[in-house]
Amino acid sequence: MRSGVVLAATLLSWAACSITLGDDLLEERTETFSLEQGGSLSIRNVNGNLSIEPWDGSVVEVKMAIRGNANQGIPDGFSARAAATPSSLVYDVEYPRGSNNMSVSFVIRVPSEISLETDVELTNGNITAIGPHIVNLETSNGNISIDGAAGGEGAETTNGNITASFVGFTDGMRLETVNGSVRASLPADAAFSAETVNGSVTIEGFSTTTSSRTGVTVRGEPSAKIGTVNGNITVGVI
Repeated sequence: MRSGVVLAATLLSWAACSITLGDDLLEERTETFSLEQGGSLSIRNVNGNLSIEPWDGSVVEVKMAIRGNANQGIPDGFSARAAATPSSLVYDVEYPRGSNNMSVSFVIRVPSEISLETDVELTNGNITAIGPHIVNLETSNGNISIDGAAGGEGAETTNGNITASFVGFTDGMRLETVNGSVRASLPADAAFSAETVNGSVTIEGFSTTTSSRTGVTVRGEPSAKIGTVNGNITVGVI
């Protein structure tokens, strides 16, 4: 995960949003894998939304929707193949030169009793992660939604909102955006700082150590950082 956000990159990110993606469904794929408790899930993709959700099945199910221009079809050099072992599942989506109008959306269903280490990196797309996973989620242009995570490095976007609830907590966790709001629910013993530039910070259920209109620190040395540049921050107890 990036260690910080540079404002100059914002203009480039907004330029990326202007890419026109084809909306024709070219292909749907469904694949299943056996992943053990505590295994890792890693996804790298440029265009497309991604959702991780629980289900009653006994395997990890991956559904992909490949979209683009029906007149052009899926070009040579496109790849969305998995590398899988019992402890690891990796997807790296590769687009050939000149295929900027393509996208691949993922819906990944994980057995409800399994917690995974999830590592997702998108450029243009929203991310949703539901379940007690260890999360490391990053997109440039999109929203991030986390529900019931057990901890992890956290989440980062440039142009989008972050909504997150954590039932567990990891030292050094980050929830950061540039253009968007952050709304987080954390365990009652969480230590964190929260800061915005153009917006307000609201803390509910925690006793702040230091506070101002644009920033607060909870419980001394913060072990997590919550931040935005243009947007509001709200943090409450889960």
